[in-house]
Amino acid sequence: MRLTAPITHPITQFTRWISPAATIENDPDTRLRIEDAERFRTLYLRTARENAELRARIRDLQSGVALNPQRPVWLLGASVIGVSSNLRHTVLRIRRGTEVGIEPNTVATVNGVRLLGRVVRTERSLSEILPITDAGAQPILGRVILLEDGRGRRCALEPVGDGTLRGIVEDPQEQPALADLQIEVGATVRLDDGAWPAHAQMLEIGRVERIEASPQNPLRQIIVVRPRVDLARVSEIELRLSSDRQLAAEDGHSGGGGE
Repeated sequence: MRLTAPITHPITQFTRWISPAATIENDPDTRLRIEDAERFRTLYLRTARENAELRARIRDLQSGVALNPQRPVWLLGASVIGVSSNLRHTVLRIRRGTEVGIEPNTVATVNGVRLLGRVVRTERSLSEILPITDAGAQPILGRVILLEDGRGRRCALEPVGDGTLRGIVEDPQEQPALADLQIEVGATVRLDDGAWPAHAQMLEIGRVERIEASPQNPLRQIIVVRPRVDLARVSEIELRLSSDRQLAAEDGHSGGGGE
């Protein structure tokens, strides 16, 4: 490098002298215009991303209404303010409670259409939610969607503890009309469990991540289902309240204000 430096140095200086880029970089007005253009481009891309997210959410909400019509429900948004963990399970804490109509077993969702879990404890302005993927959560019944009209095969799912649910699928012969349809990786699984409220039916549980054969019966399938998001790490949720509970909460607020 010492040997070549005396030779390359004049060339470098000459290149910089004739390079238009040097003039642009040193011109304050041009540099300001470039920075303004970059800011506007960033703003445009951010707005485009937000619009895409809103369009996707509208499609999800419309899909939920189509699969579960005539079930009036009130969506109440809340931020997760903390996570409580112990040896048994992990719960999410939100700053919403009985004052707005939340009760134990209130259904919690992500974006209003993806099943998160149920409220397990509530106070006046605080509630705790147990995700369906937590090891301490109860098993749930779902349906692997095979046709656009919502038909599919039922399955019994239990949380594994690693963010997934696993369970056996019903015998294809129990629904002859669907016997020729195969479950594939990526298929959507939705809630189909009478132990949950009617307005929660057909909420999305997740997607089929893996398909296995049952050790007891090779003709029966076992599926592993993973929600689209890590339910233990969400920051925003939406609670599904029936319209009568909404009215009761509003009446309670009115009554309190009168006193």
